[in-house]
Amino acid sequence: MSLLQIIGKQFTGIQVCRRYLLTLYFIMSVVATNWAQFISNDNYSGNWSESGSWIGGEAPGTSINGVNIDCYGWLTANNCLDFNNGEFRIHDTLVVYGVFTLLNSSQLFIEPGGILIVFGDYNSNNKVEVENSGYLIVTGEFKMLGSDNQGFFRNTGGKVFLFDDNPEIKGGTLYSDLACNDTSDFPVGCGYGNEMDLSEDPISDFFFSFNYDENDTTEISCLVVMFEADRFNVCQSDTITFYDQSAGISDDAEYSWDFGDGAYPRVITGIGPHEVVYDTPGWKDVELIVNDEVLVNTLLNDYVYVAEVPDLEMEDASRCGTGEVLFYANSERADIVQFSTDGGTTIFHETSVAPFECLVFIEEWQRAILWAKAMDTTTGCMSGWDQTAMGWAYPVPSVQIVGDSLLCNDEDLLFTTNDYFTRYLWHDGSAGDSYTTYKEEEVTVTVWNDLGCQDSDSLSIVSCEEYNPFAASIYSFTPNADGLNDYWIIDDIESYPEAKIWVYNASGNLVYYSPGRYQNNWDGIYNGKKLPIDSYYFMIDYSKYNKGALTGIVTIVYVN
Repeated sequence: MSLLQIIGKQFTGIQVCRRYLLTLYFIMSVVATNWAQFISNDNYSGNWSESGSWIGGEAPGTSINGVNIDCYGWLTANNCLDFNNGEFRIHDTLVVYGVFTLLNSSQLFIEPGGILIVFGDYNSNNKVEVENSGYLIVTGEFKMLGSDNQGFFRNTGGKVFLFDDNPEIKGGTLYSDLACNDTSDFPVGCGYGNEMDLSEDPISDFFFSFNYDENDTTEISCLVVMFEADRFNVCQSDTITFYDQSAGISDDAEYSWDFGDGAYPRVITGIGPHEVVYDTPGWKDVELIVNDEVLVNTLLNDYVYVAEVPDLEMEDASRCGTGEVLFYANSERADIVQFSTDGGTTIFHETSVAPFECLVFIEEWQRAILWAKAMDTTTGCMSGWDQTAMGWAYPVPSVQIVGDSLLCNDEDLLFTTNDYFTRYLWHDGSAGDSYTTYKEEEVTVTVWNDLGCQDSDSLSIVSCEEYNPFAASIYSFTPNADGLNDYWIIDDIESYPEAKIWVYNASGNLVYYSPGRYQNNWDGIYNGKKLPIDSYYFMIDYSKYNKGALTGIVTIVYVN
């Protein structure tokens, strides 16, 4: 039978002595092999530290780590209790005269009908979960340390009474059951009641049977080693600050910290606060050892989680000539990559589409540097602007076939180019720096410079037999800029946009060429100078329109 079931009856034969002690306690380390369990005797009233209170005849001690506790009957702890890494279930009644502390990865369950009364301070650290279906009463300071999004406090039909006028309660949504908008409106507008609210509750007779005196200022102090960090989820290379939150420690105490794998510094002495940087990811165990005539330590497993900074690799990029250069950035963990052309001062481009790409316009002969930063929105971690890539716009070669394009008397025609290039490819597959032909054909060459950029040129070889200046009409124009007949006009040429045009002087040298879409705009200029008065041979290739070629003479005349 729990005590809640006999509230209202007069308690006789039970004398409860309230002690206010300065208790210096040793760490009673319990090896957590297969999660050892301590169970108190049911229907039993006794002291926490007495072996007879526990099944098996062994008490769990006052600093419990890595075990599970089940409290049946009525237990009184005349000292401080701290609990770490396990489940603590109160099925009946536990009265603590001292500080009650829940350390990392603890779960406190006040089962239906269960009562936890703390005549002293209550502390809970990071990743603590409390499920309350009974009564929780704390007369001293009430503190919840750690991140708002770690652990929870769930009240499913129980009642919480806190005598602390300013309890430190986490503000996350997982702690909404303790939210208080109006302390005078318990339980509707406030998740916990105060001493006055308790005096009006059915449990008040039971509580005040302990001779609680609100004016008693006798200090309840325990040697409690605790600490907290300003953050619990960080990224590699972020700075975390650790603060000592221990109680009952003398000024002469010695502090020794171990911040776990990958920490810099890992081991340090002194009360702190201490700033620490982790260069490896994962969960980190943190331990604080205090030597205050006796050694007392607190080890919090998986206390800090360090997320990995997303990796990022960039590739140099290039193109030939002026235009946009395409850069690539690769990352396995990033879901956003930002690009900058000024070292991160401004964001030039941002993308969430992998592979992460960025186009940068670069003028020919110029180069550009591109910086990139990777972001993982799941963890909030991001790299720095330390990844760069170089982009170039290489110069494009300019090639022109040099040679006579008029084939006469079965002679061979030799063609070269206007400059030397790294690589050549002629239309017949040959790769020399010159080409020889003895037949009518379209001569084409593609060249590359030493940067891999290319250009092409072509020239049509015409037979002397087909090149008959008397086989077509005679044309003339007078390019003297008087606005009359200044350009060579070819009738209906616009109907044949792909017709090619060649014009040669009497020596057989090409003086004008149009690859197509002639605009009737040749004004007799060759290499920037006016051609002399003379007759010039021309050929117009209509072969793409099944019309063959038109040859003839065009005369340039200057009229004063």
